[in-house]
Amino acid sequence: MISKRCAMKKISIDRVLSGLAVIGWMAVIFFFSAQPGEASSETSGGIVSQIVELVYPSFETIPEQEQIAIVDVWQTVVRKCAHFCAYALLGALVANAIRTYDIRKGGRFIIPVAASALYAVSDEIHQYFVPERSCQFFDMCIDTAGAVFGTAVFALGVFLIARRREKNRKK
Repeated sequence: MISKRCAMKKISIDRVLSGLAVIGWMAVIFFFSAQPGEASSETSGGIVSQIVELVYPSFETIPEQEQIAIVDVWQTVVRKCAHFCAYALLGALVANAIRTYDIRKGGRFIIPVAASALYAVSDEIHQYFVPERSCQFFDMCIDTAGAVFGTAVFALGVFLIARRREKNRKK
């Protein structure tokens, strides 16, 4: 009886901690989405300048128009990668939280992706009301693709760990 109680306590703690991780990461996403366009550009601009210095050592000698075009391209790449990665992590965190419930295997994939996609939609709607920001369907698609990737990587990790444990038990 005691071991069952301990197991239930562990599940409850896991549920709370994984739920808090999901909420915390959603808050981080919300914080970045609430930044006005100029502040958001400054955030990604620092990363872009480091990439440009690395990829184009003679960047300062390039004509100004080309410099602007290069920075614009990298700005887009960095922003889209940030969207993808943020939602990949969200998908994995939601998948981890779902793991603590008795849900059939299909739901363990569909629920995290759907929840992350819905949050992506709400995030883009939120950005519509932020100065110098916009609501972009393409960003929702990137976010959802990130959630699919993050959830799939999490599921693969869970599968591989379970497989390894199974092999160790048979030894």
